[in-house]
Amino acid sequence: MDFQSCFAFPIGILLCCALQASAIQLPASENCTSNGQRISFSHSYKIDLPTSSQIKVETDPLQHEGNSGVQLDPGEAEENEEQDIIFRHNIHVHAPKGSCETLAHVKDLLERLEKLEKEVAELREVCSPQKCCGGSQGVTHCSGHGMFLYETCSCKCAEGWEGSDCSHPTCPNFCSGHGRCDGGRCICDEPYFSEDCSQQLCPENCSGNGICDTAKGVCLCYEEFIGEDCSEKRCPGDCSGNGFCDTGECYCHEGFFGPDCSQVLAPQNLQLLNATEDSMAVGWDQVTDVDNYLISYYPVGHETQEKQVHVPKEQLSYEITGLRPSTTYNVTLYHVKKGITSEPMHLEASTVPSALSAIWVTEEMEYSLEVEWENPPTDVDYYKLKFRSLVDVDEKQVMVPKSSDPKSRHIMTGLKPGMEYEVTVIPVKDDIEGKPSSVSGRTGIDSPTNVVTDRVTEDTATVSWIKVQAPIDRYMVRYTSADGDAKETEVGSENSIITLLDLKPGMEYTIHIWAEKGPHRSKKASTRALTGIDSPTKLLTDQVTENTITVSWNKVQALIDRYRVNYTLADGDTEEREVEKDKNVTTLAGLKPGMEYVIHIWAEKGEQQSKRASTEAVTEIDSLSHLVTDQVTEDTVTISWDRVLALIDRYVVNYTSADGDTEEIEVGKNMTATTLVGLKPGTEYVIYLWAEKGVRQSKRTSTEAVTGIPEE
Repeated sequence: MDFQSCFAFPIGILLCCALQASAIQLPASENCTSNGQRISFSHSYKIDLPTSSQIKVETDPLQHEGNSGVQLDPGEAEENEEQDIIFRHNIHVHAPKGSCETLAHVKDLLERLEKLEKEVAELREVCSPQKCCGGSQGVTHCSGHGMFLYETCSCKCAEGWEGSDCSHPTCPNFCSGHGRCDGGRCICDEPYFSEDCSQQLCPENCSGNGICDTAKGVCLCYEEFIGEDCSEKRCPGDCSGNGFCDTGECYCHEGFFGPDCSQVLAPQNLQLLNATEDSMAVGWDQVTDVDNYLISYYPVGHETQEKQVHVPKEQLSYEITGLRPSTTYNVTLYHVKKGITSEPMHLEASTVPSALSAIWVTEEMEYSLEVEWENPPTDVDYYKLKFRSLVDVDEKQVMVPKSSDPKSRHIMTGLKPGMEYEVTVIPVKDDIEGKPSSVSGRTGIDSPTNVVTDRVTEDTATVSWIKVQAPIDRYMVRYTSADGDAKETEVGSENSIITLLDLKPGMEYTIHIWAEKGPHRSKKASTRALTGIDSPTKLLTDQVTENTITVSWNKVQALIDRYRVNYTLADGDTEEREVEKDKNVTTLAGLKPGMEYVIHIWAEKGEQQSKRASTEAVTEIDSLSHLVTDQVTEDTVTISWDRVLALIDRYVVNYTSADGDTEEIEVGKNMTATTLVGLKPGTEYVIYLWAEKGVRQSKRTSTEAVTGIPEE
């Protein structure tokens, strides 16, 4: 509070007292003059107050009544400007009639007021802001946020404020006293934070175990935690007497657990050890030391039939007896310790169904067995069927549904032929197996497969096959001709091929083959074989001319439809003809002279053919024709002829004189004329001409010529 504010307060008190005094009604004084009956005082005080002053100035509603009171300066104060408060007093003193003693007191009071007014005027004269600071208003009090310095006529602002009158804060809320202001921004001291440093961090953020009261920086811990930072945990329930507490945590004795050690460890690994039609043996693991075990059991869906039994702690298994066959039971195991029962361990287990009354093999095939059995009187879900051969270790298993008929059956496929199998059928109810029932059966011997006759001749047939899988003693082969002749032969078990001998040519045979093991035999596999037709033999070409060849042969033994003759020239030209089955000779006509022919002959039956018999034959070279002597002189003769059709190497001319002289010359194969020279004049010559191919010769053609006689 500045000087003027301090001064205004006692003035107000004094005025209040004066006004009260002026209100006293004095008794009338008869000796007082009429001039003293009414005394009036009028004083005005003007006091400047800052807008932040705590003094509340209200207009006196009675200021116009009786002409007294306090009123505001008619001028309204601007924001952040000084406000003038003016006190106006109208004091009316009415002297009581008939008394002058009171008047003396009033006069004394008046003198004191006048003195006070004079002192106030002097103070105003001395401390007027206009006189002090050049007439600036509202500076000397520095908005209550600084100290006014008369030496400099300015404010020295407190920290956090600025401006000529210290009216502008530099940081929010002075940083709440928990930080420093830097450029209008609070830099908070630890552990304070927020814009004005009004909030306080809690230790360790209450360790996640409580709520932080940021106004005070104090942790409000959750119920189970304590400590300045809520890091210590309160032990619940004093560990129920079954453990000890350390830093808010219970360390339970063996067998107990839970935050307050109030729970007993539950059993583990409750399992079915064995089941019969009327009993079940269950077992479990030893988890901890207990006082005893409690077992309860009842048929599923019949909780009212529950039974209980206590088992000594030394025992880790128990056999429940007196149960019904093929029935599912709910078995529950508890630990009991210090009168506390643990959480239960449950097990659903079933007694086994009744055993089958009978089982038998109904059919034995090469790769399968069919078994059949009577359904038991108790209900079953399905049957587990196991089977294995007596020589194999591996066992196979299938699930077989229960038939609605009195009997159930199953066919096992994919078995090995010729093997004995053991078949076991087990009834199953709720995954519980009943007593097994077994029977043995033997699969049949498999048949040889892929039987083929891959090499067939006129009188033999080779038969092969793929061996059977079953262990056997032998193979048997039977072959029957189309005319009913049958033969049978044995083949060793290690063999898979045989050649049948002495067969009839051109004959169809039916061949059967099977495997045998003791008295057992496989099914027969069969094939057919048609022996080859025997070939014609002793093929001869006994008559050959320039354009014909006669061929003969010995007939075949097989029954045939025809013979067929094929003859081919060396240049590839081929002809073929058919010959009746009852003939064994034919003449090939229309052939080319001087040509070599390859002749094949074979027999046919349907589409079957015998092997071909062959021979070769060369037709004769055709004879020369139109041999003439065109020009004759004393010592020359010119002859010409037509060219032969056959392919030849040369022509040969032989000419003999009448006296027996003979000459012979060769002529090129392409020539058709030649001149015989050096002849004797006037001599008759016999001329022969023929064609040659290698050592073969055509027939000779001849003519005669007489040389001329020379003129004299």
